[in-house]
Amino acid sequence: MNFTGGTALNPGKPFYEFVTVAETYNQADIALIKSLLDQTDIVYYLKDEYINIARPFLEPVKVMVAKDRAEHARELLSGFELTFFIGKIE
Repeated sequence: MNFTGGTALNPGKPFYEFVTVAETYNQADIALIKSLLDQTDIVYYLKDEYINIARPFLEPVKVMVAKDRAEHARELLSGFELTFFIGKIE
């Protein structure tokens, strides 16, 4: 769900509720997922991306997408096989 709202720091900016659609430890997977999502209108962010770079295997990177676009993101990523360790498409 998204709606126009804002905060004191970002008045009038949209709010989004995010859900996890994938997790991986592999930077190559992350780059490919970003490339796929950047070609769409799906709002996303990568949770723990920089922690994974600084301290690999501490936490997987979680691909978080706007809840109202989660099904589209899952369909987009459904043919993509994560290549390393405990990566998964949810």
